[in-house]
Amino acid sequence: MNFIKNNLANAITLGNLFSGCVGAIHMITGNYEITAICILLSLILDFFDGFVARALKANSNLGVQLDSLADMVSFGLIPGLTMFKMLEPFGTELFGMSFPFEIKYSGLFITLFSCLRLAIFNLDEDQKYYFKGLNTPSNTVLIFGLFYAYTQNQKL
Repeated sequence: MNFIKNNLANAITLGNLFSGCVGAIHMITGNYEITAICILLSLILDFFDGFVARALKANSNLGVQLDSLADMVSFGLIPGLTMFKMLEPFGTELFGMSFPFEIKYSGLFITLFSCLRLAIFNLDEDQKYYFKGLNTPSNTVLIFGLFYAYTQNQKL
């Protein structure tokens, strides 16, 4: 029974990671409805993993690490891929300027800075009690939400 109690929150976190992986695959293949469902599922699981860990008094360093790694995929990779898709039509030109690379790859800077934000969050003792700045789940909802609304509007 202790094994389940001590690892239930980690299993929920791994569900977040799985959902993020599936969402990233569907983002790449262009199935944005499934991506949206996966983001929503990841948000729910991300909320409940911490809730369950605190309720069962099963907080652990492993759980902290797993949470950030899962968030990196669900709330770091997916918005980076979303921006990649948004910038894809521009090729090597943006605002009349020509670049020696395809602009779409700069969308992955969201992934890089999400990783940085998560690492800072893990090290900042103050952020155990409140967030500084925009957290990665909110960033994902903003970026993907705008993209999804745009793609749905294009279908009309």
